Amino acid sequence: MTRRYFVGIYIVSLLVILGTSLIQSVPGYMDAEYYLVIGQRLADGQTWQEPFLWNYLDQPAGIPHAANTYWMPLTSFLAAVGMLLAGRLDFFAARLPFMVLAACLAPLTAWMAYRIHADWREARLAGILALFPGFYLAYYSITDNFVVYMLLGAAFLVAAFPEKYRLGPYPHAAARPALLGVLAGLMHLSRADGVLWLLAAMTLVSWPWPASKKFSDLAGCLAVCLAGYGLVMLPWFLRNFQVYGAILSPASAHALWITSYDQTFAYPASGLNFQNWLALGWQQHLLDRLSALSANLKNLLAVEGSIFLLPFMLVGMWKKRNDVRVQFVAILWLVTFLIMTVIFPYAGGRGSFLHSGAAFQVLLWALVPYGLTLVVQWVAPRRNWNVPQATQVFGIGLVLLAAGYTALSYTSVVIGQDVHQPAWQAGWESARLAGGLLQEAGVDPEAIIMVNNPPGFYLATGRPGLVIPDGGEETLLAAAHHYGASYLILDQNYVQGLEELFRAPGDRPGLDYLGGRQDIYLFRILPPVDGAGQENSQ
Repeated sequence: MTRRYFVGIYIVSLLVILGTSLIQSVPGYMDAEYYLVIGQRLADGQTWQEPFLWNYLDQPAGIPHAANTYWMPLTSFLAAVGMLLAGRLDFFAARLPFMVLAACLAPLTAWMAYRIHADWREARLAGILALFPGFYLAYYSITDNFVVYMLLGAAFLVAAFPEKYRLGPYPHAAARPALLGVLAGLMHLSRADGVLWLLAAMTLVSWPWPASKKFSDLAGCLAVCLAGYGLVMLPWFLRNFQVYGAILSPASAHALWITSYDQTFAYPASGLNFQNWLALGWQQHLLDRLSALSANLKNLLAVEGSIFLLPFMLVGMWKKRNDVRVQFVAILWLVTFLIMTVIFPYAGGRGSFLHSGAAFQVLLWALVPYGLTLVVQWVAPRRNWNVPQATQVFGIGLVLLAAGYTALSYTSVVIGQDVHQPAWQAGWESARLAGGLLQEAGVDPEAIIMVNNPPGFYLATGRPGLVIPDGGEETLLAAAHHYGASYLILDQNYVQGLEELFRAPGDRPGLDYLGGRQDIYLFRILPPVDGAGQENSQ
C-alpha cells in the first residue's frame, strides 16, 4: 500500500461526496435540521438554546429552551466549526467538516483491511468498495452523526488493538487507556448510547489482567480511562447540572417508558412512567420487540450489509473469530443490537440502530475482500477456477454491484419518484408553504406555531414552533395553552388523533379554520375558556 493510493482514494471519495451534496441543498429531515439550527446559533454567538420545542420529555418550561437535552451536541459543534471557518451561516458551510471527514472512510477502510489480513490487493478492494457505501451516501454530506460515529468507532478499534491478536501493551502505558476514555467520551458526546463505549473501554483496560500485576495498577489504568472520558464529558455534565440539577436530562428517564414511537412527543411527559409501560401488557410488548427485531434485521441486511456484501462480511468474521478485534466488534455489535431491539425498540426500529451500528461499519467493510477470497478458495477446486483470476473478476463484480446499489439507494432516498420534486426537499417545501400561509394571514413573526417538525419549520421560516403532541384535539389544546401557541399548521404528517381534523378541516371547539393549500391547513388556536364561559387572554 502506497501513500499515493491513500491520497488518491481520498480525493476520489471527496469528489463523489461533493458531487452528490450538490443535489441535497437542505438537511432533509428533523435530526439534521436540528443540528444545523443549533450549530448556526453557536456560530453566531447566540445563547445555547432552542427557539422551539420538539418534544416534552424533559417537561420544559417554555420557549426558548435549553438545547441538546435529547440529542447530544457534538454534531452541532462540528457544524458550528464549519460555519465559523467558512465565515457564513449556511447549510453548505455547516456540512464541510462532515464531507471532509466522510472522505476519510474509504482510505481508513483500506488500511483496516490491510491490518486484518496483510494483503494489499484485498485492502485496495476494500477501499474501492467503501467508495460506494450504499444507503449511507445520502447521509455523508449532511449535518447528522453517521460519519462522526463511523470514524470514532474505527478510531476506538485502532486504539484498543494496536497489534494483531493482542490487547496491546496494557498496562505498561497510560496513554492507551486515556485515549480509549477520550474516544468513549467523544462517542457519548455524539450519541446518548455512546456511554456503552465507556463500558467497553473499561472492559478492555481491565481484561485480561496479568496475575503478576498489582490491583493498584489496574485501578490506576481504570482511573486514567475515566479521566480521559471525563475530560470530554465533564463540561457537558456540568452544563446539565446547571440546567436540571442533575448530570443527565430527565428526558432520558421518560423516554425509557414510551410504548410507541409517537409517545416521544407525548404531553405531558409525566404520563410516561413504569405504570404506563406496564399497562401495555406483555403480549403487546413482545409484539413490539418482534417488530423492532424485524426492522433491525432488515437494516442489517440492506444498510450495514448492502444485501450482497453481508455474506462476505459474515464469512470473513467467522474465519477471523479468534481475532480479538473481531470478537470485540461482534460482541459489542450484538449488545447494541439487543439494546435497540429490547430496551429501546421504538427508537431502534425507526433509525436509532442505524446510527448506533454505524460505529462498526468500517471493520465490516474491511472484512468483505477477505471473505470474498475465502469463498473463492472454497469454490475454486469444485469449479476448476484459477483463484487469483476468479478473485479479481468477482472483486470487479462486487464493485459494480456496490456502485449500482449505492446509486439506487441514493436516488430512492434523495430523488424519489419525481426528479422535478425531489423527496429530500419535501419537508422543506412544506415548511416554506406553511410559512407563506402564515404571512398571508398576517401572523406575527414572533407568534408560536404548533407544527409537526419545529426544527425544520424554524430553519425554513425563522418562526418559533411547538411540536404537535401525540393524542387528539384536547391534548393539542392543552399543550398549546400551556406554552402559548397561537396557531396550528396541520399537514399530511399528522398524528393519528388528528386524522379527522386533517381529513375534514374546519372550525372545532378551540380552533378556527383559516384555510389551506396543498394539504397544508392553518388554524387559529383560541384562548382557553374559563368556568364562566369567558376567554382567558394568553
